[in-house]
Amino acid sequence: MKEKYNTIEDFIKEYNNPVNKEFEVSWALEFNFKNKSYLLTRFPMEDGKTRMKFSKILNEEFNNRSFEFWKLGEDGSEFSYAGYTLIGIYNDIYSMLDKVYLDGINLKDALTSDEVELVAKE
Repeated sequence: MKEKYNTIEDFIKEYNNPVNKEFEVSWALEFNFKNKSYLLTRFPMEDGKTRMKFSKILNEEFNNRSFEFWKLGEDGSEFSYAGYTLIGIYNDIYSMLDKVYLDGINLKDALTSDEVELVAKE
């Protein structure tokens, strides 16, 4: 059976807390959903120059945002970096969970779906 999150609360506890004695605390998650690969990070994946470029394109300041969500594979957009395409940069875990949709399915539902496969955690 593929590894997945049983509840979205388990995911939130693992990724939203700096220290948690009850749950593992992680900084990055790579997973597959519907034959596509995704990466969530709690630190900037791209270099400072690329982060500034993304900020200028969107006319938003990304320096204080802590969650990045990427799709594996460059799609030719200006938001590609190191083999990934940026889906979004979010202030907190809750805005990311509310705003990210994968093939029309909200991230909250995708992470607990039988169609998800957790590949790696850091």
